[in-house]
Amino acid sequence: MKDEYNLNKKEIVKQNLSRFFAFLKNEKKAVSFQKKLSCFSEARQMCDGYEAETIFDKVKNAVLEVKAGNAYYERDGCLFYEKDYYLQLIAVLFTIFFDQEKLNIIDFGGSLGSMYYQNKDMLIPFINNLTWNIVEQRHFVEWGGANLEDDILKFYYSVDEIEDCNCVIFGSSLQYLEDYEEYLEKISQRRYKYIILDRTAVCDEEWFSIEVVHEPIYEAKYPVHVFREDELILLFKGLGYGLNLQWVKDFSEIFVVGDKVVRQKSFLFVLE
Repeated sequence: MKDEYNLNKKEIVKQNLSRFFAFLKNEKKAVSFQKKLSCFSEARQMCDGYEAETIFDKVKNAVLEVKAGNAYYERDGCLFYEKDYYLQLIAVLFTIFFDQEKLNIIDFGGSLGSMYYQNKDMLIPFINNLTWNIVEQRHFVEWGGANLEDDILKFYYSVDEIEDCNCVIFGSSLQYLEDYEEYLEKISQRRYKYIILDRTAVCDEEWFSIEVVHEPIYEAKYPVHVFREDELILLFKGLGYGLNLQWVKDFSEIFVVGDKVVRQKSFLFVLE
């Protein structure tokens, strides 16, 4: 059986040639991973971080376009003008709603509602007990609360402020937290029934890297934690959550770093 996280020599040559010809054509993937590093702090020293004012301004201006109806949704400040629902996630959210008769979400690191705006037209008409609570950095919360908040979409500084919730989503955010275990421990203590890790970087070993974001999104670098998949699942098991479902959204969520394959994989964990 082929190891899904390792490439043989022929495949490595093929990937390197593909990157070389893309370079000659001046083609870039919107997101790419750089070399393997030994610790998070080393990666952080080489990066600018999500708190940069230029990034916030781009995201803020983009979400205003969405709110005005000029685009369907935005992701990282990049506007999308055609509907593109995240169908795997929507199916999971409906499963939770049918089980609980409500869908009260904590979207941890949810920016200014990227995932909410992308999928709300498939949720709001059919779920009559829905709240989407975003936990973010202070400037996102302050601006979002003043300009975007309504009966469904809310913004908070901490999960401690949210009283009623049955689903936590880490929307490609857990891998950017240096002290991620503290956040997971805190959330597990509140005994939310469902936890979704969406598009989380995993491999067959634990390491660190730099995620590079290119135009047309913006130019930025973030420190990223690449989890060893089996250890990540065991961590949740120790917190009282069993793995119920896993998926990869599409091929754009698969990266090659050296001889390793990194998958931005999604997981549904359920309280045992």
